[in-house]
Amino acid sequence: MMYEQYASVSPGNSGTNQAFTCKVQTTPQFECLDVAGATTLQDIVDKELFNSSLTTAEGALRSNVLTHSDLMVIMTSGSVRNGSLTNRFGMAATCDSKTVGDGVINGMDMYVYGAAHFRLGVYSDIGTDLSAVATVQGREYTAARCNDDPFERLEWQQRIAWSSCYALENEADYQTYLTGRRRLSESDEDLPDSTQPHRDLAGRIYEWASVPGLGEWFLVQLPEINIVVDLFLRGAEAASDVILSNQAAPGFNESVAPADPSKFSLRFLRHRETAGMDTSSCAVLQSSGDQLVGFSRGYVGVGQRLPDDEDAPRNSLCGFDLVVWKPAGLADALPGCALQLAAGSQALDGRAGATQLRDSCPETLGAMYELTDQPPPPAPPAPPAPPAPPAPPSAPEEESNVVIVVGAVLVGASALCFCCTVLFGMVPWRKEKQQTGEDRKALAAPLIGRVHVGEKQPWKGAGYGRRDGPRHHWP
Repeated sequence: MMYEQYASVSPGNSGTNQAFTCKVQTTPQFECLDVAGATTLQDIVDKELFNSSLTTAEGALRSNVLTHSDLMVIMTSGSVRNGSLTNRFGMAATCDSKTVGDGVINGMDMYVYGAAHFRLGVYSDIGTDLSAVATVQGREYTAARCNDDPFERLEWQQRIAWSSCYALENEADYQTYLTGRRRLSESDEDLPDSTQPHRDLAGRIYEWASVPGLGEWFLVQLPEINIVVDLFLRGAEAASDVILSNQAAPGFNESVAPADPSKFSLRFLRHRETAGMDTSSCAVLQSSGDQLVGFSRGYVGVGQRLPDDEDAPRNSLCGFDLVVWKPAGLADALPGCALQLAAGSQALDGRAGATQLRDSCPETLGAMYELTDQPPPPAPPAPPAPPAPPAPPSAPEEESNVVIVVGAVLVGASALCFCCTVLFGMVPWRKEKQQTGEDRKALAAPLIGRVHVGEKQPWKGAGYGRRDGPRHHWP
């Protein structure tokens, strides 16, 4: 079914949901396949761990806005594992007094199937008889959308982000909402609230590295922590059955092409890697829509595997970005926009869900990715050089030459004092730069996603950029 949906994608068109809705029309039981949406598992992650008001310099990566410094959420504590028992299936809001999905089939549904089947995380205690587990009760009007659905897949997701219970009869209200949002956006005022508290995914695309004549790497930067993402990249409609690679992503401005540069490639970069921190506790990243395929016809589905028990070594959700290779010679999403993260892309984040509100084209990362310790304070001004003593008027010519030499020595000594002042003024800063690894990690925590010009990029040092060994899938 998902591959039928992929087949409906064309350049400039995100495809339709007809493969699903028409199956529901002929076989109503297919409705039960729609078990998830962006708001599934709402509040499994404590909102207090996040600070969405945190901002950084214009153009800098906003890799993570966790208020704690370890950039991950441990998922094996009792409060987290059992915090979402009433919202393990379907969206957080009920529609017509029923638990329902979001009206589509995508990687979020597949993710929930896998976690439930293997009793992972909050699904660990659902019982051995899956046929006895209540999931969803079916949306109204899904079957009616067969051959009568005017929306592309992304257009539908944008409407579901506005209202979980959206139906075609609500279109006029949605357009009124959009009109108000555009007007306030143009005036830099706050956007009006939708009918549910989705956050803006706020993803951005950056030019990461290029290999002349072969292609270019792009960083799809995803702030905060997401459990599952379902993204659409315009300009990548030609991507076909791309695996989520376990190879380390290239460093910023590192001109390294994938083994087959004529094909798309998908890799990842955890925020903790960017910060030079250990990732051994981070959950395994895997394709969410298919065991092997993480990227096809512009759609990217990636999720973090929930821990299978309280003693699981990889028991923490960690923020991550995606790194995409686009071969040379392929059409741009738009003139001057090689790859576009499309509005309507979504993430299941364990809170209120996230939806990309605006299209995002590549930005130049440049030196804004570079930031480190505060620069050293300016050196205090050097003391003025003492005046040279006047030469005795009756001194012979040889003595006059001695005075000139003495004056030069005094001036040189003053200059040496100035140099020493600068040198010793820099010593504390140099010592700060030579801290131990643990000190550097603590120092880097509030500056996640940014590294200093000229400094060694932390993920390229020993131990950073390493991966988890062979790609893991469901057991």
